[in-house]
Amino acid sequence: MAEKNVASSRGPQAPGESHFLAILSRMKYIERWSLMRSSRPENLSEHSLEVALIAHMLCVIGNARFGRALDAERAALEALESLEREGALRDEGDVAWRSFATYADRALYNRLVAPAHERCLLAPAPCLEALLVASAAALAQDRPDDALERARRAARLAPMSVQASLHLAQCLEAADDARGACEELCRALSVAHDQESVGLAYLMMSQLQWRDGHVLAAQACYQRACRNLPAPALVAG
Repeated sequence: MAEKNVASSRGPQAPGESHFLAILSRMKYIERWSLMRSSRPENLSEHSLEVALIAHMLCVIGNARFGRALDAERAALEALESLEREGALRDEGDVAWRSFATYADRALYNRLVAPAHERCLLAPAPCLEALLVASAAALAQDRPDDALERARRAARLAPMSVQASLHLAQCLEAADDARGACEELCRALSVAHDQESVGLAYLMMSQLQWRDGHVLAAQACYQRACRNLPAPALVAG
């Protein structure tokens, strides 16, 4: 609905023209619910991370649509260079930077995971997305060590994110650390609080157990996944 309103305020869209990037830039100013302010100042971190994601997206579009040979991963990492150089979003002392998808995730983190006396600061959501994009790109290029390092950072930044945990488990498996992958999935299951998250974690666990020859354990995990996931998700998995 918000996208429609923004697009209509800019007039009719010409053939071949897209307002996607303009809408993406303005999303932070659109009021989503009454408890949120309709505008807020933007900091350097958020701007840099959005630049990274847009740079990566443009390279992917150039490669897929126009036959270019652009390095999408390098574009994203160069856009993030200022954050890496300044050491932004790095845990120090009792200060921890974390990213949460929902208020429920943050409440559960404070109750179940956060150590005593920790001062938790919210990291911009694009930071998690940028780390996952860079990790996935490294994994696709058969660089498991780089992929694993970024996946660990993503999982540390968003400890309640099942997406980050599943990707970390995938990277651990690619690095021939099946035990580490299983431990990460067990950690994800210990904090998961919705059916889809539980089902996806059990589905990946069943695949790991099957590959290791643990047939009964694989069957048990798959049955748990079936209880929590709809049939299309199981087929896709």
